[in-house]
Amino acid sequence: MESHQNTGLSVKQAGYLLLKYFAYSIALSIPLVIGKMLTTGYLLHPLVTSFGSLLMYAIPFVLVIKVGLKGINKDLLSGMKEEFSRIDYRIVGTVFILTPFVGVLLEPLINLLPAPPEFLNKIFRDLFKPNFLSFLAIAVAPAILEEILCRGIILEGLLKRYSPTKAIIWSAVLFGAMHLNPWQGLTGLVLGLFIGWVYHRTKSIYPGILIHFVNNALSYFAWLAWGDKVTSLQGIMTPFSYYLLVAASLLVGVAGMWFLNKQMPKKSEATVHPLPEVKPVLS
Repeated sequence: MESHQNTGLSVKQAGYLLLKYFAYSIALSIPLVIGKMLTTGYLLHPLVTSFGSLLMYAIPFVLVIKVGLKGINKDLLSGMKEEFSRIDYRIVGTVFILTPFVGVLLEPLINLLPAPPEFLNKIFRDLFKPNFLSFLAIAVAPAILEEILCRGIILEGLLKRYSPTKAIIWSAVLFGAMHLNPWQGLTGLVLGLFIGWVYHRTKSIYPGILIHFVNNALSYFAWLAWGDKVTSLQGIMTPFSYYLLVAASLLVGVAGMWFLNKQMPKKSEATVHPLPEVKPVLS
């Protein structure tokens, strides 16, 4: 049964946070586009372009996270410190092992979509560079910033107002939509459901950060190895090997989910920290 108390976030308020993120991103992109136009014809060092990509990604998230935290009166640092003190490393280890197999199971779904358009591949080619700043922008920063926003603020807020099922589904839908393309959006939707379930049961943001990091890091290294020449594992494996891997991933996934369900606290045992009434900043 859903709670109708005026606490947490409504779906509308959560969507508003994403709109704020898009607005910040567009505003920040204007000077960067102008700068790119002014430097046309100059050969910029890859570290410079990677640093620009990192800033363009991170700054809008930092700004919208500040808005979200203010709206729910949440102390980010103390909350994450408290969560860190009660990490269950059996859960962390399981999600670390399980994440690549979840990625394999996602691939047949993504293969149902048409090939990404060339403009999207060009965006990825500009982002994926073999340097540390590019790795930060693709694997590290999204794992931390997107989890703080999408689970630590949005899902946490939705859980205070709706049933867990509805809150997890809506947070996953918003997480997928945030990527603005169906290829990443589908992955985001499914991973959002998985991470949301883990967050609801553990009340900790750290397993989700690890899941997110492993998924993005694998994508980063795969892109460096093959680029857009190979869009799936199916393209580099024999049919027998590929379907054997999918079957093995399904077995590992079922076993891993069973183990997580046994290890994670039951709903009544999970530590819940009620949030104050939402301020007008999110209305």
